Amino acid sequence: MKNSIPIICSTVTVCCRSILGQGATRLAAIEKDPRFLPSLHLLREASGDRLDIHLGDALSFNMANIFPHSLARDWTAEPPDIRVLGILPFNVATPLIIRWLSNMSARDNIFSYGRVPLTLTFQQEVAERMVAPPGDKRRSRLSVMCQNWARVNYNFTIPGAAFVPKPEVNVGVVTFTPLVKPYIDLPFPMVERIIATIFHGKRKHLVNNLSALFPKPMAKRFSEQMIAESGLGGREYWKTLSVLDL
Repeated sequence: MKNSIPIICSTVTVCCRSILGQGATRLAAIEKDPRFLPSLHLLREASGDRLDIHLGDALSFNMANIFPHSLARDWTAEPPDIRVLGILPFNVATPLIIRWLSNMSARDNIFSYGRVPLTLTFQQEVAERMVAPPGDKRRSRLSVMCQNWARVNYNFTIPGAAFVPKPEVNVGVVTFTPLVKPYIDLPFPMVERIIATIFHGKRKHLVNNLSALFPKPMAKRFSEQMIAESGLGGREYWKTLSVLDL
């Protein structure tokens, strides 16, 4: 974190102290729970005012103006010296990454500064789905959505026993680095709807899922035609599809 400016969401004081101790020039903390504010204010004073504190919900907080725009870099350049770190409740983590993928697509919110990397925590099973390759039994809609807009790396696993209170599952730490150009370079709502349709159900044939995109009288004909024209004639199940296939 030396010489970079992290943003930490759903933070705890000990994480902020550790990051500042590693040489971060500045740290922005977005905290929803006001009970953490007194300890964060003490840490800001001890850090020489290197900690900026924002009370808000990461799901709705707009980070577009959190730092000077002199830090911004062109989308095709290397990522800026900004990092987003999230220690997130499991019920928030997946909706939040979907929202941030949408922001990547639009290049707004924190991505108005450029291709800012995200390092976030997820339930281990969810983290493994995000990086699952074609043909893997864990391959899902979430795999394709994440891999279409970002390079996704599973960094390591944190045992549940490391947390208080202890969750019943382990935690996966995943880094997302936005791609210069997504594989499917179409509006986010369109891609999200089509991927959700293709990946609906656990064992359905691809042609049956695609038929849901069309009116019933012409669904079978158009879905078969789509598969034929895409060159996926022998690929019956959606778990075998790569982002390039889609």
